[in-house]
Amino acid sequence: MESRMSELIIADNPSHNEYPAPFERPHAHHTPSERHTHGAHLTLRPWLDSDAPALYNLARSPKVGPAAGWTVHESVGQSLDILRNILRGPEQYAITLRDTGKLIGAIGLKTREDCPYLSSDNAYSVGYWIGEEHWGHGCAPEALERLIEHA
Repeated sequence: MESRMSELIIADNPSHNEYPAPFERPHAHHTPSERHTHGAHLTLRPWLDSDAPALYNLARSPKVGPAAGWTVHESVGQSLDILRNILRGPEQYAITLRDTGKLIGAIGLKTREDCPYLSSDNAYSVGYWIGEEHWGHGCAPEALERLIEHA
């Protein structure tokens, strides 16, 4: 498998009005313009309410949710609720294709507060999932590279 390392690029001044208020950065030195990180093929960005239909299309697959530890989404409304109450938060990102902006999955860092099995407050766990049609294309490794470089 070929691995490509690419430079982390911080997006230039995204429209801050589209970001929901609950998104907070745990590190004070990060600014709103740093909420997008770009790789060779992917962008990591905060979740938006407008992602709900695309989230539903990915999360209704019986091959995606159960493998990640959650149930199949049954409606766009359920996906919106999950987006607002679970996926949106500090260091939680939508994974999108860089060229088109198409949503393909999610990735995020979890702290000891979220994962009691972590051995210290400086340890993190990564959670991610990728929509079935994007499996086998190197999306998870690239998203993880972006997250690690960003963190």
